[in-house]
Amino acid sequence: MRGANPKEIETTGVDVEEAIARGLARLGVSREKAQIEVLDEGSRGLLGLGRRDAVVRLRVISAEPRPAKETREPAPAPRRPPERKAPEAAPPARQERPPAPEKPPVRERPERPAPPS
Repeated sequence: MRGANPKEIETTGVDVEEAIARGLARLGVSREKAQIEVLDEGSRGLLGLGRRDAVVRLRVISAEPRPAKETREPAPAPRRPPERKAPEAAPPARQERPPAPEKPPVRERPERPAPPS
């Protein structure tokens, strides 16, 4: 864990989330009050060989409020509810089709005699 500025530190962890949690605890700030830079995401390695910890740099965001602008922004226009359309008339009733003409019966093919063996 390194850092020349007490408001900026580098921390390590098994993964990025753990490194961030350690850094936030060390700085004593919430995640919203810190700028987080991932320097190394780390690696699990192969069967634990070649494993590398994740490294992150955290900076405390200035807690001093910035001076407010003297100019006022115009208030947003009031929102009107969407206009409602009158319900449409029911669609016309479907007309029934005349029954389809009957199909001629299917003729069965006569059986062919088995080929001589």
